[in-house]
Amino acid sequence: MARARAGGLPWPTNSAGAYAIPDAQSPAPALKQIDLTETQKTAIHEIRLSLKKNMIMKRADLKIAELVLREQLHNEPVAMKTVESQVKTIEGLKAAMLLNAIKAREEVRSILTPGQRKKLAELMHS
Repeated sequence: MARARAGGLPWPTNSAGAYAIPDAQSPAPALKQIDLTETQKTAIHEIRLSLKKNMIMKRADLKIAELVLREQLHNEPVAMKTVESQVKTIEGLKAAMLLNAIKAREEVRSILTPGQRKKLAELMHS
């Protein structure tokens, strides 16, 4: 179900339909290699869980919006203003998903110490 390009944005999607940011690996495996405190582990877990829940809801909203668009395109004649509005809704959902992923990544980084951020960057670029 992964698409090479989604919604005309320059980012490909992964197998779950979420945007994969170019040159940005998931930090999850690397996070296991830096010494996180229990507090940090808990906070990162909560951020990731919140992101997953949010993405599930956004993907469901996106599927419904795409279904509505397909339905609108079957009407004769096609109401272009309605279709344009629906396309904007779809693109807004996709943008929200991408921004949520970026925000979660930055939240995780903010929890790390400068030394941990440095080590994480080294691990992700090696």
